[in-house]
Amino acid sequence: MFQLIKFSLKTLFYSALLICIVAGGLFGLHRFADNDQKLRIERFALDCIDVVRESKAAPPELVFLLDICYDHIPLSVGNVVPIEFIESDATFPGGYPQSLIKQNLTRLVRIGYTVAYDEEKRNPAWVAYSLFKPQTTDSGRRPDKFLVDMDTRIRVQPQAYTNTGYDRGHMAPNYGIAVCYGPKAQEQTFLMSNIAPQRPKLNKGIWKDVEMREISRYAERFEKIWIITGPVYSKIAISNFNEIAVPEAFFKIVIDQTENGYRALGFIIPQDASETTPLSNYLVSIREIEERTGLNFFPKWKPENQKKMESAPATRIW
Repeated sequence: MFQLIKFSLKTLFYSALLICIVAGGLFGLHRFADNDQKLRIERFALDCIDVVRESKAAPPELVFLLDICYDHIPLSVGNVVPIEFIESDATFPGGYPQSLIKQNLTRLVRIGYTVAYDEEKRNPAWVAYSLFKPQTTDSGRRPDKFLVDMDTRIRVQPQAYTNTGYDRGHMAPNYGIAVCYGPKAQEQTFLMSNIAPQRPKLNKGIWKDVEMREISRYAERFEKIWIITGPVYSKIAISNFNEIAVPEAFFKIVIDQTENGYRALGFIIPQDASETTPLSNYLVSIREIEERTGLNFFPKWKPENQKKMESAPATRIW
């Protein structure tokens, strides 16, 4: 254990030293450059940071340092829309998603998250939650069983997933909700209304990585973030087991509030996503997510702000 800590501190020291040297040189160039040159320098710096911090081999201490450096580069902020104060649904930026197609959805408010449950497909249509900088990293004892949600009309049994080749995939994450909202909230993430079929490789791979990124990096750096997530179905033919529809992919929208407004990342991650594929490969516009899900995001914002937020994918991940 001591050797591991020693190695970690040594890695951190030399990494910090290298970052300081490189950052100092770039800062000197940036200070005296014109606007076009500044953008090129910032883009180069962000690209270099991404190569290292997105590597699976990067130590957490180094990722932490690089995240701080990343956030201090102006170009990293990305596309920002002005803040609009909305009394109704004020707890979620722009209001909760609205369905643009006829769906039999049951709205359920839980501790730490809200779910719109699709009674026909027997999955959540969307789940919305917020995470903030936790006071503890101890999530307590993980519940050992999933529970039927008695508030849904179609009461899916946990056993419906047995021997199907699919995991019971959390939409609102177990760990993030636990450390932010406590053990009762964690138990509620195991309700079947919060579950959708996920391939084991996805559930235990990139999906888990994104969930940990939300709580350990985004909530830590930005104080509070908002997330909307849910299934994406094939437009050709929807497969199912035990009358539970199987998504071909899952979407995630991560929202952060900056001093000038809101910004967002949109992802569509397919069931066969590889853990070795960079997360940036799955960046999409929010408009594409709307087209593939039949949902309307930020419905209470002004049309021009919706358009600015939704029309183009983010160019890089925070």
